[in-house]
Amino acid sequence: MSSDLPDRPAFPMTAEQLELLRRLTIGDDKVLRSVAASSSVGGDLLDATTNSLVRLAATTALSDEGPALAAAMDTSRACGADDAAIEVAIAVARSAIYDLGGRDRPRHVV
Repeated sequence: MSSDLPDRPAFPMTAEQLELLRRLTIGDDKVLRSVAASSSVGGDLLDATTNSLVRLAATTALSDEGPALAAAMDTSRACGADDAAIEVAIAVARSAIYDLGGRDRPRHVV
């Protein structure tokens, strides 16, 4: 069976970056809060626009409304994200929340 996927990522990731992605994926509340409050996620691997969209998704996962979400959206726009990219970041975060059982589910705190 052949795969069109590369054997390794297009860019190298450190163990720390992989752990960050793992914790974001499982909805680790502590990491979501850290990412949402951070000015830089992923070090030099992410450009400013992508960085702001990751923070927007984390903010959405924590609180899908209010001034924090509006501020994260404004920051993403200021970093060059268009409305379509912002909508995708929010939709992905919402999808992950509801696929994991919704906001009332126990949060993963590691």
